[in-house]
Amino acid sequence: MITSSSQRNLMLDVIRAFAVLIVLVHHIDGNLSVSRAEQASFAPYAPLFVPGWVGVPIFFVLSGFLIGSLLIQEHVRTGSVNVGRFLVRRGFKIYPPFYILLAGYILLMVAGGSRPEPERLMREILFLQNYGSGGLMDVTWSLAVEEHFYFLFAALVWLSLSLRGRSSGGPDAATQVTTAKVFGFLPSLAAGFALACLVLRIVEFAPYVSGSLDNTMKNTHHRIDALFIGAALAYLHWRGATWRLLSQPVWKVTAITLTLTTFVLVALSGGSSIDRFHKVTWLYLLVSLATSYVVYLALVWQGRSHALLKGLASVGTASYCIYLVHIPVYRVVAKLSFFQSLPYPLAAKIFCALLLAIVVGFVMTRIVEVPFLQLRNRLFPSTTTALGTPGPAGSLPPGKAAAPGPPPEPPPNQIS
Repeated sequence: MITSSSQRNLMLDVIRAFAVLIVLVHHIDGNLSVSRAEQASFAPYAPLFVPGWVGVPIFFVLSGFLIGSLLIQEHVRTGSVNVGRFLVRRGFKIYPPFYILLAGYILLMVAGGSRPEPERLMREILFLQNYGSGGLMDVTWSLAVEEHFYFLFAALVWLSLSLRGRSSGGPDAATQVTTAKVFGFLPSLAAGFALACLVLRIVEFAPYVSGSLDNTMKNTHHRIDALFIGAALAYLHWRGATWRLLSQPVWKVTAITLTLTTFVLVALSGGSSIDRFHKVTWLYLLVSLATSYVVYLALVWQGRSHALLKGLASVGTASYCIYLVHIPVYRVVAKLSFFQSLPYPLAAKIFCALLLAIVVGFVMTRIVEVPFLQLRNRLFPSTTTALGTPGPAGSLPPGKAAAPGPPPEPPPNQIS
């Protein structure tokens, strides 16, 4: 079993597990009910699987938070950011499982007598599958959004460093001031992206025809706001702003109310055009903001871990590969005929598909992702530690005393 190491925040892995599990449940509809009889028996329960779309924006906020934290902490420790090295390290994380799965997918297509469309294949290879008519695989559009964010965010950090100059030395006061200047654009930029993406989604929805948004709402310029919101949270957490703000009762109540209201609305989301309008416009934004508060709670959580949390965290560590393989696994399970001889064939098929997707994801993590991460760490060792861990003044802004209460917990996983 893959377990959370001491360098990982257990509760963030639990959030990852929650996100990937609801995505798995969401994609049951349409991938396992292959016969008309199965579709008819599944139809009454289909609304239960609708809210699973919220898993992707949760992943986006977590990814933005991870990337923002990594680069901020690198600057705190070294006085600079090696943008090229950051992109190489992300490549070791993302590319090996993805391209191995793509190769397997192509082999299965060829073995089945079909050929991949060259245009779709090129979009898949170049991480442009969230535009046009899409790529070869269904769920990889979200990886394209994240890839575009990595390069855009790295370019913005490089530009900010170039404009402000590169400081030298370790985590002293001067470096802290420079770090605040280099990354200080993040809250304003996140607000700008949130507004711009919201407007673009509303404009895109204006000529709405049922089914026409399946690809459009996967475009980077409609979805990248969640990633920048996560990155802004990383900066505010480093500055201590989240702790100071949310320690005030009025803001704490506001955050809790927003989060609970958001997830009630998600649970009530349906399939009509008006519901779809709410989902793809402002509800996307509310989910990102609510997730930011949940991430904050994970950072300051001081409860005791137990077997259930550790088990969920273990699923969270394998969430990337589970996410990659679950649709191919579902489609293999859907073609198996022996379920029809069981008392509850559709329930048995769903249980088998969910379990098999998780198991295959764990195996792929162990035999593909982990070895490449180990190779990455040998060739390009990390220069960062968990943000907010004890050490030289790395988690407080210049001239600020520590706020009452516990210091921020280490944010995201540093080995991912």
